[in-house]
Amino acid sequence: MGLDGVEIVMAVEDRFGIILKWDEVGGIRTVSDLVDVVRTRMMATETTTAPLRSQWIALQGLVREITGETNLRLRPSDRLQDRLSLRGRRQLWQRLPELLHAFPRPLILAKPLRILLMSIFLTLFLIAMGISFFTSELLMIPLVLLASGFMAILLLLISPRFGTVAPRGWMTFGEVTRQLVKTRIATKNVHLQTSELILEELRPILVEILNISPQKVLLSARLIEDLGMS
Repeated sequence: MGLDGVEIVMAVEDRFGIILKWDEVGGIRTVSDLVDVVRTRMMATETTTAPLRSQWIALQGLVREITGETNLRLRPSDRLQDRLSLRGRRQLWQRLPELLHAFPRPLILAKPLRILLMSIFLTLFLIAMGISFFTSELLMIPLVLLASGFMAILLLLISPRFGTVAPRGWMTFGEVTRQLVKTRIATKNVHLQTSELILEELRPILVEILNISPQKVLLSARLIEDLGMS
């Protein structure tokens, strides 16, 4: 799946309060396929009983396995960073796909490290701009901008590798449990029961990301061949 596909998946997840599993994403070829996945989650919302409890038990079991504390008791309000070591958080993030059947949002850099990296980036940028200004080397400016862009991309690439802090919406064990529930049911717009109503919610997402005409977003439209998704 290309960048358009990833952006569409994330936008759909946010709009409907769901998390798409690997097998679901791999099977989406048309707009109708995407609508069917969302509608299935909507229908499951009405029929699934006690999803929070079952997912909470599964998560607590995983945390106990990671920590080696068989009698560990957690509360939904407990923050991950308070109950798990840095290594434990990374292990949890490596194991969460077993429960999600999808990848969680990546861990982010701790605030002090983010500030340090941004300070280094700004310092190097200002030094390079100063050199180009005082030496009157105008050709240096494009090089400085190129180097700045490279540094920004580098920061984005290393963030997941060195991340230690759970992202927003995943900070407590209760929030992680609610994310697990989203792989089974929808938590937003649950009143949308027909394919047509769901399509109306999806259409603005596809139009914006793919930069296409709304008239092209039909149930029969193929995402790659007809709508140009990369």
